[in-house]
Amino acid sequence: MRRRRLASPKQAAARLLTSRAVKLRELLAGLWILLMPVAPVAGLGLAAPPAAAAATVVAQEPAVEVPEEPPADEEPPWTARYLAPTVLALGAVVLALVVVVYAIRVRGRYRVVR
Repeated sequence: MRRRRLASPKQAAARLLTSRAVKLRELLAGLWILLMPVAPVAGLGLAAPPAAAAATVVAQEPAVEVPEEPPADEEPPWTARYLAPTVLALGAVVLALVVVVYAIRVRGRYRVVR
């Protein structure tokens, strides 16, 4: 008679997760199958109102003409006026500082022996 070896905790956890994943996949597949027949039924047009029921209104007098006003000159938004140049200036300053600090650190790391 062959003795059955007990699974390690890692193997037991992996087997449990695998079985749960399979059950979840089967549940989602079942829901998909149940909900799929709704799409073709929606396209049958059974609840659409008849075309004759739509009322048409015919105007007896012409529409009132409204004079068009020329568009007012708009100022650019504050982000374009203040924020963008500030970010560009700060970026240039930070870039200059990084170059200076890098040059100082490299120069201090190596000594020329004469």
